[in-house]
Amino acid sequence: MDRGHVEKVVIEVIVGIHADLEVECPKIDKKTRVKELEKFDSQLWPVAISRISEKLKVPIPLEELVFCDRDKNIRSIDEAVGALMEIIEKQPKQKASK
Repeated sequence: MDRGHVEKVVIEVIVGIHADLEVECPKIDKKTRVKELEKFDSQLWPVAISRISEKLKVPIPLEELVFCDRDKNIRSIDEAVGALMEIIEKQPKQKASK
């Protein structure tokens, strides 16, 4: 899966969550740190992971660390995309349907 596509989906999901909460969303790019995003905290991360999983059509277990690392350091969008790429690459390859 293309990293650029994953980044686009992550940003779309975060922007969508901000819209759902009716809060202004700042301009987001890969350097944006997740902690800079108003109201987008660890309580909303499972919602985001679920939506990302749905859009990418890839199972992402909710216990996977996407938006922070094991030491609870909050990641940037680029770092979160990197974590997602690792998760996606671990997935068994699906056979093409005929």
